[in-house]
Amino acid sequence: MSGTSDVMQIGVTTNPERTLHEQASMLEESFLDDDLISKMVYLEKWDDRYIAWAREDQLKHLSWKQLTRLVEEQNPEWNDVLKLSA
Repeated sequence: MSGTSDVMQIGVTTNPERTLHEQASMLEESFLDDDLISKMVYLEKWDDRYIAWAREDQLKHLSWKQLTRLVEEQNPEWNDVLKLSA
């Protein structure tokens, strides 16, 4: 399933599982909030937060096509990577 009609959010977190859980809990309370995420389709892990922030900035400047290609290289089915790793 391609995610080309979806919204992509880019951000840094120290705990992706917690972030997704918090977003899912908020989604149950708010049916129409476009800022909430329902699944994580791409994940990079960095030990250094400064490198992570620099990478976040780099990703935010990519085009939609570049972001889509990046996700599909790692996750062509756009599966929830947190559920896959569980």
